[in-house]
Amino acid sequence: MRCDGYELRRQGEELILSVLARGKEGLEKEAGVVRVGDLLEKRYPASRFHFEKNDMKKVIELFRSQCDFSFGMSGYSNVDQKRCNELGIKLGQYEYSVAGLMKRAIGTMRQRISSVRPGIVYGSSEMGVDLAIGGVAEQDNIPLLGTSCLAYLWYVNNKPVGPNILIARTKQEYNELYVGLIDLLLAANGGQVSYDMDIHAATRRMIPVVPVDVLSMLGSKVPAFIVDSSGGRKVNDAVGALIYTWRLLDWTSAGFSHAKDRFEEVSKQFSDAVVAAAREVAPAKYSFT
Repeated sequence: MRCDGYELRRQGEELILSVLARGKEGLEKEAGVVRVGDLLEKRYPASRFHFEKNDMKKVIELFRSQCDFSFGMSGYSNVDQKRCNELGIKLGQYEYSVAGLMKRAIGTMRQRISSVRPGIVYGSSEMGVDLAIGGVAEQDNIPLLGTSCLAYLWYVNNKPVGPNILIARTKQEYNELYVGLIDLLLAANGGQVSYDMDIHAATRRMIPVVPVDVLSMLGSKVPAFIVDSSGGRKVNDAVGALIYTWRLLDWTSAGFSHAKDRFEEVSKQFSDAVVAAAREVAPAKYSFT
């Protein structure tokens, strides 16, 4: 499989991802990437990384047999120290808060909708929102399915043990694959990619979207839009942009005071919204339990 200079090929029990090193030197710092002559390469176990159509079909069928409905969560992928400084939050605060909100929502769902089996689809990286929800899936024993593409696969851990990962050729095909696998999208801020490729893509497919303004919960106030280097307007906070463009009630920050427990308030409202949406997308037998 090839695209934009990237190549993925099978060799025995491994998949080998390669690209010309020139202009891609930044990839060398990623775990598992090695230089082989003029190429950069990274190897993956074929037992859990899949790109052939028939193989992917079997993996999807297995995942769907393990859950009654599936959801994804959109948000920031890179939340390093520099990005945290820009957002006005502490390092690790975003991931821990997203994981906490997710665990509360899953717990509430299991209490109110007896025997329901949710599944999670994610972007497979070990950063930001993916790190948070992947950890929750592992801790709470929730079926987890990863998606990626040739350009993003470099950032995915190539350990032999872990969830199955489906690999698309292009970023657009990856987005179509991801959105096509979910019944519900949760949105925890995020940037331009989250706004375009997750939130809008979900609404085009009439998939329910539940936004939560994690940044406001953490006391951060960042502009929904910023001006990029070309002078154009760029989404800086996808949920903030959603509130602005759709004129939604900003329930995540309304009524806050320093005397209140922001996480407790937001997690309750978020959990209620997630459970309400889950009743809509889960099989009918779970809708009224």
